Amino acid sequence: MTSGVEVTMKIKALRLSVAAPAAALALASVGLLASPANAAYVCGAGQVCLYQNAGYTGSVYVVPKIQLSNGLWTACQKSLVGKKFNNGDALDNNVSSVVNKSGSVLFMWETAPTGGAMYGVSGGESVSSLGSFDNKASSAC
Repeated sequence: MTSGVEVTMKIKALRLSVAAPAAALALASVGLLASPANAAYVCGAGQVCLYQNAGYTGSVYVVPKIQLSNGLWTACQKSLVGKKFNNGDALDNNVSSVVNKSGSVLFMWETAPTGGAMYGVSGGESVSSLGSFDNKASSAC
């Protein structure tokens, strides 16, 4: 036989187990919980990732790899014009942070493919804010 205290504790536990998912659902419906769509993408080994916002946030574009004439592979997108972040926003002149997990330097130019101001990001380096080069990249190789 259960005592009144045990019954009260079981009822409180039941209320909590029902209330927690209901609260999470309410918060998610008003956008207060992070969803996978707006969670920051974690750049994988060997990848070069261009982020829409400073601090590696916002949408991402993973620079594709191309094979060079010497047989080596490198991340390169000669023109960002017409390319889009994962969320569909235009990539050209909208890059604010970079993660370079490749073994090569990534060069970004203001005018595609290799004109205007240039900004380099060494292999293994991450730049959380491009400073004066923010929202200027039109090429990344």
